[in-house]
Amino acid sequence: MVLTRQDNTSIGQDEMRESIWQSHYNTETWQYNYIKTLLSTRKVNSIGAGYSEVKSFDQHHLVFTRSCDGGLREAWVFLNNAGDGRRHSRIRYCPGPLPGINGQAWYDAISGRRMDQHLSEGCFTAPDAEPKVLVLRMDEIIVS
Repeated sequence: MVLTRQDNTSIGQDEMRESIWQSHYNTETWQYNYIKTLLSTRKVNSIGAGYSEVKSFDQHHLVFTRSCDGGLREAWVFLNNAGDGRRHSRIRYCPGPLPGINGQAWYDAISGRRMDQHLSEGCFTAPDAEPKVLVLRMDEIIVS
């Protein structure tokens, strides 16, 4: 996808967003907070220096995992190149992770929302086109 101005000239990456150093390392920008969230996810889940495996890819989607401790800790990453016009579209990725067991559920590390209800038939159908980083953690749903 190529973004264009009204005069039909393309918009380069430098014009789409500022680099962190261009904003004098402003810690209030969405880019800074997004990177902070991703780095925290790597640290909390001990997957920073782990093993990576591409599960599937095509011209529109990329699915890969990061794991360590022999696969005991794992994150599934789901990316796409859907434009802003499709930001709220559901996106189906195959394969997806197996459902959690022993009281664990898949949560999106970026939004904090529970995601395993979107797992079906070995695939993950994301509720929107935003990037997803799924990690297993104890289910927060309390059953009375």
